Amino acid sequence: SRHLDVSRGASEVINIKVENEGSGDGLHQMNHYHFAMDGKSFSIITEHFQDLLSKLVLNGTVFARMAPDQKTQLVEAFQNVDYYVGMCGDGANDCGALKQAHGGISLSELEASVASPFTSKNPNIACVPNLIREGRAALMTSFCVFKFMALYSIIQYLSVTLLYSMLSNLGDLQFLFIDLAII
Repeated sequence: SRHLDVSRGASEVINIKVENEGSGDGLHQMNHYHFAMDGKSFSIITEHFQDLLSKLVLNGTVFARMAPDQKTQLVEAFQNVDYYVGMCGDGANDCGALKQAHGGISLSELEASVASPFTSKNPNIACVPNLIREGRAALMTSFCVFKFMALYSIIQYLSVTLLYSMLSNLGDLQFLFIDLAII
């Protein structure tokens, strides 16, 4: 393992321990980094080191103490690396990020609930798996209804084409019976 010294001024030095994991032969070694970042660091990186932002977002573990516009920028940074972003927030300072995220969940029924697509009555993140389940169920239902409507249209088209080829046609009551009784 190595130690990196990052100076944050004349009197403060932060030691960051970097561990190399792997078999030791050099071929299969992988470096795993985890970053914790606050709003001040995030603003410096977005302003001066834009090319490092995607790497820091992918390896970031903790993002804390951020201003409202920084939360929105963080959600956008995750979306720029093709992540689907879910954001939970409980105050008015989370409104922008809640709107920007793919799934924004307000954990309070006050200001943030107006901006977010979803509001939880419980002020914790236990609602997130339920939201994912409900979203998947809604998506599956939409696909099944689409398949049903497409299949019904194809069957009706083929039956009318077959009847036209025999110089016949369905009457209005027969179409009504098919729509009411069979479907």
